[in-house]
Amino acid sequence: MNNPFYRVLIIIIISCALSQLVFVQLDSGLLKFNCFTNEKLTEMLVKPTEYKLITLGSSRSLSHVNPAVLDSVLKIKTYNAGIAGANIYEIKTVFNAYLNVRKTAPEFVVLNIDRRTLSNLQKFYNNTIYYPYLNNVVIDSTLKEIGIKTYLYRYMPFVQLFEYDDYMRNIGIQGHKNKNEINVENTYYHGFMSLAKTKVFHLKSDDKLEFDNLVTNEGINHLVEILNTCTQKGIKLIFVFAPELHAGNYPINKSLFTIDSIAKIHHLDILRFDNLDSIYTAKNFADKRHLNGLGADRFSLHLAQSLAPIIKLAK
Repeated sequence: MNNPFYRVLIIIIISCALSQLVFVQLDSGLLKFNCFTNEKLTEMLVKPTEYKLITLGSSRSLSHVNPAVLDSVLKIKTYNAGIAGANIYEIKTVFNAYLNVRKTAPEFVVLNIDRRTLSNLQKFYNNTIYYPYLNNVVIDSTLKEIGIKTYLYRYMPFVQLFEYDDYMRNIGIQGHKNKNEINVENTYYHGFMSLAKTKVFHLKSDDKLEFDNLVTNEGINHLVEILNTCTQKGIKLIFVFAPELHAGNYPINKSLFTIDSIAKIHHLDILRFDNLDSIYTAKNFADKRHLNGLGADRFSLHLAQSLAPIIKLAK
């Protein structure tokens, strides 16, 4: 054992083993804490459960559209596939990965467009949530496309530790303390999780309501790819713009202008719920961008009623 090569090799093996042990413990804590997110991604990216209608978008889809309300009004099976922080690239990836594990495509896709959706400045809001789902070929190939060495994560999972920041390490520890991302006031069902019903946003005089409002050509191209996929698979695509607090005070909505133009060219339905300040007041918002639980209940019913004639006509 005097050979330096063997000593170095043993040190490397021991280091890898200890790193893997730390990773397994931390990862199991993350899975416990992110119980809702992992259950949702498993349903979307692994299980072949079929739904007639799915909603796509960012947190303004995730926390705004309650499938329980849509199911009740529309009399079809629906699922909320919104992902927190997602822009159009991530939305396209999730949509394709969802289709990849199903024999039959949904009949309807409701795509919620926000002011940030078409910016495409950041590929994934949090790419680490997809690492447990590398067996989905769309997830695997897309992560490779942006430079992530997925083969390392398959065969040396502990390498993921280099991507864990203080927040992730903290919630990994919290998971082992039986804490998770679901609060007692959250309502959740079929991929939907509301914000607290009692949380009300109080606008201060010095608060600024301006949102990021950037549209890129790359973002538009990803949107067109979603449109083309829907056309090829016979899916009816419906654009939605959810309520905003005091929408009239914002700069011109470039995203809304863009999808409005695309909808006219391709004869798509677009449901707009902006500029409804008399209906969606501050008491319906948890923060500047998101409806609270009561606001989500109201919007889900409003959306379902608006979708009903479109779906009836398509049958």
